[in-house]
Amino acid sequence: MQRSWREDPDKLTFIICYPGENLGQMTAVTAGTYDSANAMMGDVNMFISISEDSTRHDPLVIGELELMIAEKAHQRKGSGRAALLSFVMYVLHNEVAILRQFWNDRDGQSPPSRFAYVAAKIGKENGRSLALFESLGFKRTSEEPNYWGEYELRNDKLTRQAIELLMARHGVHNYSEVEYRN
Repeated sequence: MQRSWREDPDKLTFIICYPGENLGQMTAVTAGTYDSANAMMGDVNMFISISEDSTRHDPLVIGELELMIAEKAHQRKGSGRAALLSFVMYVLHNEVAILRQFWNDRDGQSPPSRFAYVAAKIGKENGRSLALFESLGFKRTSEEPNYWGEYELRNDKLTRQAIELLMARHGVHNYSEVEYRN
């Protein structure tokens, strides 16, 4: 299963780990140094799919986000928000490559250069997650939850500049991408 999460073009997963020392100066992280089982606190995922819009002729590529901070002791401390903002920034920095890998020459068509929107489905009882996503500019698609008791929230205006502003507003500093070495 872990191999499929790394290799499947329709999913992207980041494991959220406790911050280590001197991360700001690092250019690479070696497997097992900051990502041991004891260092993991949750994950953030994106599931990529195609949504057919009856008002358009071209398919829409969407990304659905999921965020989980496993232990209650680590919730409500900003780690989920920081991870989500960092994850979205990573997606925006690498959007063309992510979409190209997902698209994989589908019917000879060129892949889109942007996601049509990014969404999250959140249970109606999960007020904290609803508030988190809404604080990042996601909007509910309906006033009432769906059949499964979930609200769908969408954001089609995610840009690097918007995420940088949100990072600054919420105290997420020194974002950088580093190589991960096995």
